[in-house]
Amino acid sequence: MSIPFDRRDQLDKIQQGLMQGEQILAVYDAIGVGTGFLGLTDRRVIIQDNSFVGKKIAITSIPYARISSVSILTNKSFAGQFFSSGHIAI
Repeated sequence: MSIPFDRRDQLDKIQQGLMQGEQILAVYDAIGVGTGFLGLTDRRVIIQDNSFVGKKIAITSIPYARISSVSILTNKSFAGQFFSSGHIAI
């Protein structure tokens, strides 16, 4: 199975942090220089946020059962139109 990913180094980081038996579904780069990335596995969402001052990063692991909402920020109307880019917040 081929795993979709934007950057190999981000895929490698997600692979290093997997739990036993966990499978990667995809790894996507956060748009913007050095902002982080999002990893999707069969058990959870893993977010690495590099936007903190002092070269600190935050790694957040969210089991799918604990996600209560997903938001998409876009400048296009959602009604009747497809949007090709935007920002996702979990």
